[in-house]
Amino acid sequence: MQPPEECDDGNEIDDDECSNACIASFCGDGVLNATLGTMEFFSPVVTNPGGVSGYVCDDGASCPGLTCDVSENGEAPEHGICQSLGFDIALTATWGDGDGGESSPMPHAYNWSCFDYVCSASETDNTADDCSYWEMLGRIECRGIVGEECDDGEENGDTADRCRTDCTLPYCGDVIVDSGEECDDGNDVDDDGCSNDCLLPQCGDGVLNGEEECDDGNDVNSDLCRNDCLLPTCGDGLISEYEDVRTFEGPIVTNPFGARGHVCDDGATCEARACDVGDNPSAPEHGICQSLGYVRALSVRWGGGPGESDNPMPHAYNWACFSFACGPSSNTYSSDNCGTGEMLNTITCIRDYHEECDEGPENADVPGATCRTTCLLPHCGDGVVEGEEECDDGNDVQDDGCSNLCRLPQCGDGVVQGEEQCDDGNDVDTDGCRNTCVLPRCGDDVRSDSEECDLGEANSDEPDGACRTDCSRRRCGDGIPDSDEECDDGDASDTNWCTTGCTEARCGDGHRQRDVGEECDDGNAVSGDGCSSICLREGGGIGHVVFVGHDLFSSNPDVDRLVGNAVFLTEATGEVSVLGFDQYADTTSGGEAAHTDDAIRRRAATIGEPVTITRLSDHTRLDEVIDDYDVLVVYEQERSGPMATIGAAWAPILVDFLDRGGVLLVCDYSSGSWQILDASGVLDIESVRSFGTGRPVTIADPSSPVATGVTNPYMSTNGSTSIQTDEGNTVAAEASGGQVVVHLEW
Repeated sequence: MQPPEECDDGNEIDDDECSNACIASFCGDGVLNATLGTMEFFSPVVTNPGGVSGYVCDDGASCPGLTCDVSENGEAPEHGICQSLGFDIALTATWGDGDGGESSPMPHAYNWSCFDYVCSASETDNTADDCSYWEMLGRIECRGIVGEECDDGEENGDTADRCRTDCTLPYCGDVIVDSGEECDDGNDVDDDGCSNDCLLPQCGDGVLNGEEECDDGNDVNSDLCRNDCLLPTCGDGLISEYEDVRTFEGPIVTNPFGARGHVCDDGATCEARACDVGDNPSAPEHGICQSLGYVRALSVRWGGGPGESDNPMPHAYNWACFSFACGPSSNTYSSDNCGTGEMLNTITCIRDYHEECDEGPENADVPGATCRTTCLLPHCGDGVVEGEEECDDGNDVQDDGCSNLCRLPQCGDGVVQGEEQCDDGNDVDTDGCRNTCVLPRCGDDVRSDSEECDLGEANSDEPDGACRTDCSRRRCGDGIPDSDEECDDGDASDTNWCTTGCTEARCGDGHRQRDVGEECDDGNAVSGDGCSSICLREGGGIGHVVFVGHDLFSSNPDVDRLVGNAVFLTEATGEVSVLGFDQYADTTSGGEAAHTDDAIRRRAATIGEPVTITRLSDHTRLDEVIDDYDVLVVYEQERSGPMATIGAAWAPILVDFLDRGGVLLVCDYSSGSWQILDASGVLDIESVRSFGTGRPVTIADPSSPVATGVTNPYMSTNGSTSIQTDEGNTVAAEASGGQVVVHLEW
C-alpha cells in the first residue's frame, strides 16, 4: 500500500473490503459491499429447522445470567441460532433475563443449553413445552458475512422509500413510514395503534384495538365475533351459531342441592396440576361447567384458588381429578370445611351457542311474535300463550296448574292435580285409578282387576248375598252360612263341628271331631274294626309319659339309652311312627333334635324294631296329624317358645293320645319344655331346678323299663334339670333327690 492508497488487497474485486481504487469500502460509497463481521442480537425471535418461530429458552438447564464462550465448540447448538439469523457461527451467548421470560406459555423454537461450558446440559429436548421457569436467551453474538442491503451513495437517507444511512433497505419496524405502510412505530406491540404489519387498526385485522369488543380476522358474521367487531347478542338481528370456550378463574357455583360457593377437592392431592378432562364423560368437573351455563369441561387446574385461605370455606362440591393427574378424594361429604384440600384455580368450559331466530328489535315475548327475546322460536314453555296452548307458565313443573304440554288440569291427562286422588292418563276403569281420577275401592260398583265382584251398595255379608263386602263372591268358607250350606265357620279345619265342605260334623265322615265327642272316625258306620259305628274307640292301650331331664346337646350312651327305652314303651306293632316337635328346638346337624333322633335310631337297631321319625314345626297342626303316630317326642326347645300356651292348647289332644296308648317323651334342660307337661295336666310339676353338667345321677328304680341297660350311677349331660312331682315313678334322681327321669304310666 502506497500513499494516497487507503488499502490495497491486490485483487480486482470492487465490492469487498477494499475497492479497485484502493479506497476502504464504506456505507455511502455507492458500491454494494459484503464483508466479514459480527453482530449482537438481543432476545432474537428465530425459526428452527422445523419451521417453528419464537423466543429461545434453555429448558431444564441452569445458566443463571452467565455468558458462555461457544466459538471454539463446533457442536454448540448456539451456532444454530446464529445460522437461523443468517450468520455462520456464534461467538458468545448470555442466558437469562430474555424478553420472553415472563411469557407463560411462551412461544419458542429450541431448548438450547451451554452444554460443556459454564452451564449443565438440558434434561429434555421437548420443543413444545412451557419453559417459563427456565433461562431465556438474553443476548447472542454472531459472526459471518455482513452485507449491505443497498448503497445509493449520497442518495442514502432516513426518509421514506430511501436506502437507509446504514445501507439497509426500508422495512416495517424502522420507525419510517414507507410506501405501503400506514404507520411505523418501530416496536413489536400489535395493539398499540400501529400493527406489526405497519397498518392502522381496523376491524377484521385480527387484532383487538380501541373500542373493538372482539376481532377474529374473518368475515363470518354468525360466529363468536361479528364482522363489526362486536360480540354477538340476542337481539342484534343476526342468527349466531358458534362454539363458545371460556376459562373461569375460581368460579362460585351452585350444586344441584342448592349449596353455593367456591369448589374444593376435599381430601385429594392435585398439587396445582392441570387435568385434561375433555375425553372423560364421567368427570365431575363437567358439573361445574354445567352450573356455569356451559355443557362440559375441557381442562381444570387445582390448587391456589381464591378460596384457598377461607376457614371455614364456602363451597359447593368436593371435586377430584379422578383418573387423571390427581388422585380421587376419599371424602364425599359436601358440607364440611375443605380448607386443607385443593381449591379450584381455573376451569375451561365449552358450549355450543345456537340461536333459532333473531329479528332484532322485533323479538318479543307476546302472542304473534315470530321470535322470542331469547332468540328461540315460539314454543310451549316460553311463557307466552298462543295457538293451541291452553296455558303457558314458562316452567317445567307438571302439577302447578299448567302441564308441560301447556294444557290446563283435567282428569285423564296423566298428572295428579287439585283434588284428584290419581291420574294414570288412560281410559281403563278397572286398573289402579278410576276414570274419575279417584282411587278404586271395594263398593264403588266397578270391579277392579283385583276384585272378584263389586255390586256397590248391593255388596252384602248376609246369607245368599252374591258379592261380599270385601268384593269376593259368596263361597263355602267365607264364614256366612248360605241356604245351600249346612254350616260355614270360615276356617280350614275338618276336625271341628263344621267341615271345610260346609257340612255339619257327623260320625262316619272320615274326620275325627273331638269337640263333638268323637274318639275316632274311620269313615264308615261299621263296628268291630277298631272304631265303632258311633265313633268311639273299640279297645284301648296303656299310654306312657316320660320326662328326661337332659337336653342331649351332646351324645351320652346312658342318656341315649334312656331316650330309646322310653320311645319303645309303645305297644304298637310293626313300624313305630315317631313325631318330633322341633318348632323352637336347635335343628342344626349338631343340635339336640338331631342327637335325640340318633339315640332313637340306635336303640331301634339294637332291639331290631323298625322306626320312622317325622318332624312337626307348627304346634297348631298337632291335632291334624297326631292320629297317625305312636310316639310324640318334644325335643329340648332351647329358643324358649310359649310352652305353657302350647301345653294348654294341647291338653285334650295329649289326653286322647295317651288314652289310645300313645307315648309322650319330653326332653328338657332349662328351656321350659316341661311346661307342656304341666300346662296340659298330664304331669303336675311343682318346681324345676337345673343342676348342671357331669354330675352323677342315680338309677332310683332299676326295674323300670326306661332304665334297662343304663349304668348306675351314670353321668349327666352338658345340660340337666330335675323336677319335683308327686306323680309317676322316679326312674333316676340326682344327689339332692331331684327327679331327673320320671315315668308315668297312663
